[in-house]
Amino acid sequence: VPAAGGGRTADEPVFSQAFFLSPALALRSRTHVMRAFSRVAQGARIPSAASQSYRLYPRLPAACYRALFDMYRLVRHKLHAAPFGIPTRAVMHPRDELVSRRKLRRLVERGFLPGTSLELLDPDPEAHGFHHLAVDATTMGTENWRRCTDLLTRVWVPALLGDDGPQ
Repeated sequence: VPAAGGGRTADEPVFSQAFFLSPALALRSRTHVMRAFSRVAQGARIPSAASQSYRLYPRLPAACYRALFDMYRLVRHKLHAAPFGIPTRAVMHPRDELVSRRKLRRLVERGFLPGTSLELLDPDPEAHGFHHLAVDATTMGTENWRRCTDLLTRVWVPALLGDDGPQ
């Protein structure tokens, strides 16, 4: 949610709130295997494990994965240098294949993500595909999707419109 008022100093956040879906701020150890592979297999085109309806390309160059891990390293460095200082709601599946719930909680507990609440999706037999791709009713399941859209419309949409609304 954009911060109120246009005249801000360089130290003030651009946004007053954030909402993260499966935030890749704390990766599982096994996810880092892909980092090593992307460095070794320089010219390789790596097949996507996502279903066809959720990907743009069936394969990506290893350089794309290297860039992703470089960005991850940069964000982690910035978090340790200056904590993310706005209220944030993070939503993820407890069995996310890429993001570690335990490591994400540790970032919150150690003060790198102050004001962050982590909400876990309920395991849902309706959900299909990777748990990390929690982006719609198909991947989250109907009830989890309803929870997320309710949260967004009840809290974030009014804030975007300048009305604090019910929290």
